[in-house]
Amino acid sequence: MESQESVQPKRAFQLSDQIWNFFEGGRQTPKMLHDKLTLRDLLYIELNEVFPTCGLFVVGSSLNGFGNKKSDMDLCLMVTNIELDQRTEAIVILDMAMNCLRDKNLVRRQKLIYAKVPILRVYFSEPYTDVIVDINVNNTVAIKNTYLLCHYAAFDWRVRPIVIVVKEWAKRCGINDSNRSSFTSYSLVLMVIHYLQCGLEKPVLPSLQQKYAKQLNDGNNTKSADETSDMSKNNYDDWSYDDEYTLADLLLGFLRYYAETFDYNNDAISVRLGKKTSRAYVAKNRSPYNTLSQWRCICIEEPFTMSNTAHSVYDEAVFDAIKNAFKRGCELLKEEKDLDALMKMEPISLLYTSK
Repeated sequence: MESQESVQPKRAFQLSDQIWNFFEGGRQTPKMLHDKLTLRDLLYIELNEVFPTCGLFVVGSSLNGFGNKKSDMDLCLMVTNIELDQRTEAIVILDMAMNCLRDKNLVRRQKLIYAKVPILRVYFSEPYTDVIVDINVNNTVAIKNTYLLCHYAAFDWRVRPIVIVVKEWAKRCGINDSNRSSFTSYSLVLMVIHYLQCGLEKPVLPSLQQKYAKQLNDGNNTKSADETSDMSKNNYDDWSYDDEYTLADLLLGFLRYYAETFDYNNDAISVRLGKKTSRAYVAKNRSPYNTLSQWRCICIEEPFTMSNTAHSVYDEAVFDAIKNAFKRGCELLKEEKDLDALMKMEPISLLYTSK
């Protein structure tokens, strides 16, 4: 647990103000969310003709509180309560969905993308040309982690601005691209939450899965987060949180934590437990999604499947560049106390290897 150095008051105010303004200027507006939910409802009406008992749930950044104006909408099409083979059965279902939507005036173009979790990418006509939709099938963990992250986003007002800034900084640095052996956005969100749980002298966040196990760990809970009740901090009034850290303190502390404090060789991140744990411990978790080969450069435990959300970070040369990016970002922000300077950092430069 690191000691938090506060930024000088005047410059802390300026940096905190920059962080908040960046968040306010780039976050998804209520109208954008309303339009996405309306589009989801229109798609559900069409898909329900082919899949009469289906559910269609918004998942990911459009709903978990960490979306911005450029966020696509991810949808999970639930057609059964049993596990499906994503390599075969999910492809068949997505192909049926594609045929269902093919001649609809609303749909401009579609593309089936074959991946570990295959998706149907849909582009739309007016008035939804700005929304791209990715549909997956029976990816129940996406529904659960959306629900969980909604709670974390609402728990403390500082969480969302820090996450939004970190994600954008990582994108500009070239370390938020799983196709190039770096982080997914989901991994970056878990890294921020972990830091706020146990990277400070006074924690900002608890482990919500530890405190509210029944609500958040129910294996049958596949609620869509937009259908849940209010998730404001008033629901968690038994948590003795600390309100003294500014946004500037937290952003600088986050970069310092992963530049200087976190032991990548021995430690693993577990938001589920709300603490650092050993790499050996998380690698031994029993899960159908878990294989020893995936625990390589950095270990970030997925809160529900117990797999490694950072398995995309497999190339040691890229990982060294990622760690250097945290160090450069930390040094730059300590020296300049300026968000614009941080966002203009040179991206990592490597000849990426292919999987």
